[in-house]
This record gives sequence, C-alpha cells and structure tokens, in this order.
Amino acid sequence: MGSLFISVYYRTVAAASALMRGRRGSVILVGILGMLRSISSSLGNSPTNVLIDAHLQRIFPSRSDIWRKRIIRDYWKRHQSTMVALFNTGRMKPGDLEEYMEWKGRNLLDEALASDKGVMLLVPHFGDEKTLHILLAMAGYPMSLISSRYSDDPPFVRQAKLRVGQRWHHVGFPDENPGWMFDTLNRGEILHIAPTGYGGPRGTWVINFGVPVLASSTPYRLHRRTGCRMLLACNRILPGMRYRIELEPFEPEPDGTDFTQRLYNLFEKKAFELRGQYDWMLLLIRHRESNTISRLGYIPRDERELEGLALPEDSDPSTISDPAE
Repeated sequence: MGSLFISVYYRTVAAASALMRGRRGSVILVGILGMLRSISSSLGNSPTNVLIDAHLQRIFPSRSDIWRKRIIRDYWKRHQSTMVALFNTGRMKPGDLEEYMEWKGRNLLDEALASDKGVMLLVPHFGDEKTLHILLAMAGYPMSLISSRYSDDPPFVRQAKLRVGQRWHHVGFPDENPGWMFDTLNRGEILHIAPTGYGGPRGTWVINFGVPVLASSTPYRLHRRTGCRMLLACNRILPGMRYRIELEPFEPEPDGTDFTQRLYNLFEKKAFELRGQYDWMLLLIRHRESNTISRLGYIPRDERELEGLALPEDSDPSTISDPAE
C-alpha cells in the first residue's frame, strides 16, 4: 500500500506540473502542496513531525513550540519544492538558467577546474541538492554524479528521480566498480557526491547535532588518492522557485585529521544558518541507524539491511548511542 500511494502521489504531482509549467506554475503548485500538507498536519501530527520536533527540542531547548513548528513547516515546503523540481527541470533548457538561478562563488569552481586536478563537490542534504548537478550540467560543466539506484521505489518514482540527471551527465551508483569516480577526477572533471550518505563498515564516526553518525569515508579516500580540489556546494532554494548555487572551498589538514568531522561541522553550520533548508529527515535516519548498530553490535554493509533490522525504539530522540561501544 505504501508503494502504491507513493507512485500515485508522484504521478499526480507530475501531471499537475505538466499543467502548471515554468517557474510561475511551479510556484503555484508548491503553494498548493504546502496548503494540503498544512491541512493534513492540522488533522494530527505525523510520526515524522513528532520525531523532528523532539530532535529540535533537544538541539534548541530554549526555543518555543511555535518556533519549532515554523522550522517543520519550512522543511516540508523545501520537500515539496524539490518534488516539483524533479519534473520542472525536465522541461528546462540552458537558456532558462538566468531566470532560475544565481551564483555565489562561481569563480572558485572555475579556478578549481583550471587546476586540472579534478573537482569534488561535497553536497549535503540541504536546499535542493537533487537539482544542483542538473543546473551545473546545463551551465556547461563536465559533471558526474554518484547516486542511489532507488531500487526500493516504484518504477515511475525511480525514473522520476534519475531520468533528468541521466539526460545531462553521467550517473554512477555505489554498487559499481568505484574506478569511474577516480577516472572522473583524474580527467579534471567534476564529481558530485553526498558525504551525508550511509557510511557502512568503512565509515567514520562523527558527531552531528549532538548524536553519533556513521559518515561515509569515500570523500576522504577519493581526495587522498587523486589530490583533487574540493568545494562545499549548496543549492539554496530562493523565493519564487529560484536557486542560488553557493560554493566555498574545503581544505582539510594535510594528514586528513578530522576530515569528516570538520566537513560535518560545516554542514551543521549551514543548517543553523538556514534551518528550514536542512533535510531534518536525514538526521532522523542517521540517528536511528546509529542506535540500531549499537544494539546489533556490528555494522551491516547494506543500508537496506540495517533499515530492516531497526526497531521503533531505535528512533527515540532521547536514546543516544556511544560509538565507542
């Protein structure tokens, strides 16, 4: 039933997006989805809202209920915007970019590419990270993306999440031979990667919003092997269904000390600056995973296996595991 509902939801948004074309139509559609979401929430708090609110109380203990509800409302507005963008970007052309986006730090990307060492874009779950690589490819940059296969999603949903990216640039997957990522960087091109993905047995423990998180060590290993340049990249959602791609350098200690923790500190800083643009669902997932790992006593290789072993109590925001265990 869950898969059927998700498939119907995506098909409905796709059909509505086809009718409400362009930036203005997308703004109206996001507003309608936001109103429906608000009505749904008023009929009773969803489990997701309850968990997000509990984490926000833990992180911001002095803030009011109204303040936290505003963050949750903005989070869902972000979610709806990224959903509509899945279909709107399929109709965009390079000539539309001036209408849709602006830059902050574009010179950093151009300078990094000119070094011919390859560029790794470190992209957190913030703003509309799913549209970032598409906008960059439309702007003429040589892009490659490492992406989930979304194999657990219904076929239409999986296609919606992957098709536009695959049209504009190379899309690789974690279960493939990782050599393509090294090749991309060694050719002096751009690799878009999400360091906030599941870490697995080779992951690195960091503290994120006061809880232990098993983070991916792939960015560190890629940088160590290739010497590529690195940029923190965020695609901030602006009013009116517009975007600002914000780039800033990330230069770790030469010996790699605290590479991943420093990176997560920057992500956390971004989230504190614009709380409504952070993907709070990600914190729920990573926190639950850490508690499940602590309870199991080992780290599953496959994230889906870990999810299947989770118990409801693993999601309790008041339960914080100790990675030293």
